[in-house]
Amino acid sequence: MDRRIETLGREALGQVQLRKFQLMMDPVLTTNRFYRRKFSAAGIDGSSDLRSWEDFARLPLTTKVELSTDQAEHPPYGTNLTFPRESFIRIHQTSGTTGEPLIWLDTAESSWSRLFPLRINALVDTTTPRR
Repeated sequence: MDRRIETLGREALGQVQLRKFQLMMDPVLTTNRFYRRKFSAAGIDGSSDLRSWEDFARLPLTTKVELSTDQAEHPPYGTNLTFPRESFIRIHQTSGTTGEPLIWLDTAESSWSRLFPLRINALVDTTTPRR
C-alpha cells in the first residue's frame, strides 16, 4: 500500500479520494448502463458534476433490490457491467436467502484473489524482522 497516502491528513486524503473517484467516473458512466441511468436521474452525468464532497453526497445509494431487479429484467447479469463480458474471469452468486440470488462478475483486476492479499499485506508489519 502507499504509506504516503495512508498517512495524509483528513483534508488531503479527502482530496485524493475525490480525485480517484472522479477519474473512475467517466469510464464507468460511458459503459455501465445501470449507473449511467441511476446517476443521471440524480443530475450527475460525469466527473465534472462532482467537484466536491457536497456534490458526492448527491450520489444515490444502490440497494440489493435494485441490482436484483436489474438482473431479472436484463438476464443473466443485468446492465451493471462496466467491461465487455469477455473481460470477466470469475462469477459469484449470493445464496438467495432473502430472494433471488444476486450474481456479480470479477475481472482479473477486481478479483478477491488479487485484492485480498494486498489488504492483508497492508495490515502486516513487514518491516520488523521475524525470528
